[in-house]
Amino acid sequence: MIITETRSKLYFNKYQYKASFQLPNARYCTMSKNMQEFYMQIVKYNFKKKYDAIKTKNFIDFYKSKGNDCTVRVERSFVSVFSNNLEFLKEHCVNFSDKSDLKYYCANVYNNVMVFKNVPKHNFRTYFKSKYLDKSDKDKLREFLQLHVNDKVGIKPCSAIMAKLATRYPYQNEYIHGSHYIDYNDESFTSILHIMLGEYISKHYKLICIGEKDKYSNTMECLDGQNNWGYCNSKI
Repeated sequence: MIITETRSKLYFNKYQYKASFQLPNARYCTMSKNMQEFYMQIVKYNFKKKYDAIKTKNFIDFYKSKGNDCTVRVERSFVSVFSNNLEFLKEHCVNFSDKSDLKYYCANVYNNVMVFKNVPKHNFRTYFKSKYLDKSDKDKLREFLQLHVNDKVGIKPCSAIMAKLATRYPYQNEYIHGSHYIDYNDESFTSILHIMLGEYISKHYKLICIGEKDKYSNTMECLDGQNNWGYCNSKI
């Protein structure tokens, strides 16, 4: 069974598939070139968790000889192997994991659409550019928002940018972040943003719930709210 994950990008920006499983002492496997070094690591760190010697040896051999066909990420005993070749993952991962624990994932990447678990309150979102605002910039943005923002007709900026513009120090420069945005329901408002605030705005997205994702192309952007930290042999 392959589990589909809706994501904003491929795994490590280049892999379509992932295999995940648990392997006791997996971190020490990545620090060892053979079983002798593995035993030394176990003794050194006084790690007493049980392990399968055959699976451990298979993983050590795989890790040191895998080449460029995949990337391996290890977080304690949790292991993920990434590749664009699903058959490659199926062929190798069964040698050092329990079948009941082994799971395969496929990245479903979206572009220009943000997917939410629940139905979003608005239909579209436009992000602001990261930049410093002087008094003139703040006055321009504040006047625009005061003129157009109306939650009854579905135009609502995030609270963060409103707080920036409501500062008690009007002559102080403020920094707006690329995560600041404005939501709205009428797509024609995108054109108004381009005309009036072109120098301040960045990307536009359509907002949908996950149940609608099949209506759109297979290259959309998604809010998955996930962040993985751990050891890997490639940069994310």
